[in-house]
Amino acid sequence: MEIPFGIYSTFVIEKKYGFSTITPRLWISDLFKDILISLVLMILLLGPVLGLVYHVKTYWWLLVWIFFVSFQVFLLWIYPVVIIPMFYEYSEVEDQDLKSDIISIAEKAGIEVKGIYQINAGKRSRHTNAFFTGMGKTKRIVLYDTLIESHAKDEILSILAHEMGHWKRRHVLKQAFLMAIASFAVLFFSSYLINWPVLYTTFGINPKIKYAGLFLIVIMLRPLAFFFTPVVSNISRRFEIQADTYSYNVMQSAKPLIKTLKRIAKENLANLFPHPAFAWFYYSHPPITERLGYLKEMERDTM
Repeated sequence: MEIPFGIYSTFVIEKKYGFSTITPRLWISDLFKDILISLVLMILLLGPVLGLVYHVKTYWWLLVWIFFVSFQVFLLWIYPVVIIPMFYEYSEVEDQDLKSDIISIAEKAGIEVKGIYQINAGKRSRHTNAFFTGMGKTKRIVLYDTLIESHAKDEILSILAHEMGHWKRRHVLKQAFLMAIASFAVLFFSSYLINWPVLYTTFGINPKIKYAGLFLIVIMLRPLAFFFTPVVSNISRRFEIQADTYSYNVMQSAKPLIKTLKRIAKENLANLFPHPAFAWFYYSHPPITERLGYLKEMERDTM
């Protein structure tokens, strides 16, 4: 179902505005890799889950929850060393001055840097990005080559300082913790729902087939996630404000990040004035004008 929309988005909309650089051959290759990864992860996840549901009668939901949380940690660990290399090529950041400055602000933030890499994102898109990924020995800083090519050094550093803010304020761990709580509640509720006869008779299914009950629960609960969208969005926006503030403190000025956000908004054709209700419900980041507003206010307060 999503493939036609993906084709239209990539080869019509993104091409029209000069963002997409991917070839049809590479797009198809990426699609097959996505499908393969999804199938492997589904097998690794569903196999143990269905086994626990079948063999453990009472506390299967608790064991499934422990497995789910452990699986999430495992994915976070392998992502930079297994998943990313399937799509991109890593290389060391060649600009030694930039690399030195990145290490400097990382040390100022108290973050140990295992590696600073760039990936060849330009072969797919002109969009820019930088992020922290991995954990333990796989933790690293990754920059798109498009970011290095199109942005000044102070702009790149302001973006990385923002990402360091997420790391320093433990936003990833907090989000993982909230997800763990949510999954705990869902699985606990499911442990009762899976034994509810009405669930099976409504769809004409034998109540003894617990696998079917589990899939019915997933189908039923999925639409309910829609109503939690504004809660998740609000938390995410708060984290973004904290990360922007951290970038300002590390850079000792809001000007680099202001300049960066203006450029990103212009290059990505961002909606500067989204409807407040839509932004409140869906936006994971504050609208760009709002971010620029509080950054400029920070800058004025220091003058």
